[in-house]
Amino acid sequence: MSHPDDSSRTHNRAILLGLVFIFAGLALLADRVGLSGIHISGRSWPLLLMVYGGVRWLTAVEDPIRRHHSRWTAAWFIYLGFWFLINEFHVLGLWYDTSWPLLLVWAGVRMMWCAIENAYRGPAQRIEER
Repeated sequence: MSHPDDSSRTHNRAILLGLVFIFAGLALLADRVGLSGIHISGRSWPLLLMVYGGVRWLTAVEDPIRRHHSRWTAAWFIYLGFWFLINEFHVLGLWYDTSWPLLLVWAGVRMMWCAIENAYRGPAQRIEER
């Protein structure tokens, strides 16, 4: 049984984490365009996204629907981390302007996976999730 404060704690954590990501993104942007006096341009920063995805993947979620969404979000962060690492280290000569189709590949994988999962679920399970 969940406690009434559990959802507000989760909500507050999500807002705080969102603010952290916004701040980090703005700080990296300011560094990249030369607006800040702080130099943050390490090439291994995508590892942070991958670590966050890994932690999210391993975090226990009781509700099966929320667990499913949480795992896909974790997988997205891990994939984005790999994509950014590929671009930062120019793996196979890829750079941001040449590797963006890999994001479309991930979107296609996600769509196909969801379609396959829905095909194997019974109609009653699909109705319960809505």
